Amino acid sequence: FYYSELVSLVLDGDLELRNQFENLPFYKYLGNPLFYERIPLTEIPMCNLKQINPETSLGPAFLWSPFFILAHFTVLILNFLGFNISTNGFSNIHQIFTMFGSILYATVGLFIIYKFVTKFYNREITFISILAIVLGFSVIQYISVEPSIYHAVTIFSVSLFIYYFYKTRNNNSYEKWITLGFISGLMLHTRWQEGFFFFLPLLYFLKDFFKLKRLKLRLELLLKGVMYILVIFILFIPQLIVFKEFNGGYFTLPQVARNIMDFSNPLERI
Repeated sequence: FYYSELVSLVLDGDLELRNQFENLPFYKYLGNPLFYERIPLTEIPMCNLKQINPETSLGPAFLWSPFFILAHFTVLILNFLGFNISTNGFSNIHQIFTMFGSILYATVGLFIIYKFVTKFYNREITFISILAIVLGFSVIQYISVEPSIYHAVTIFSVSLFIYYFYKTRNNNSYEKWITLGFISGLMLHTRWQEGFFFFLPLLYFLKDFFKLKRLKLRLELLLKGVMYILVIFILFIPQLIVFKEFNGGYFTLPQVARNIMDFSNPLERI
């Protein structure tokens, strides 16, 4: 879904994903990952054949879009020079460029984690620890095998948020709260569950708010907190519009709209 949303947004300007699923390449032979063939849409399991709606966050598509657009222009130039490369968004060039972007985001995210942890431990311990986490847990899976879902960009957005929040924890400038709001909105876009993290700065906000004695200073800090929340809300408006358009409510998740979270009769769902 994540990559299909990207293709649909950039090439079609919509989020009706039926034609993306019709063009989705599937492996013909497991032993030959470079050989793709299209399969009829009716053979794709668990799909509403009348309309296929987005069920995932828009953040990965936004972050991947520069790499995808570069890939698309590359394909158009190569076709102009006489090559015959698919322009439906699923060519090898489109996917390689875009997934390189995903891997790049994850790599930058891991570097940010390294910079953050070295504030508390020496470089050798930090490097070994991060390497063990990457190789010993699912990080390597989502960087090398499945970079087309949100995990890689989530590593980037969450690590950037934590690092910037910690670095500016004692700074209450307007610039800090607006920037933190922008990073929080980006993080919330990559995966809705990451919204939990944007409450962390509010705890520091409350601490500083009640430490201030003068009303003028409290009002000024209150304005900064409101700006922080407002920036997050503005950045999340596109996702709210998608929720409303496809799920029936501005805060209705697709999993709720399609009763995916209904576990009242799990055996029947299986």
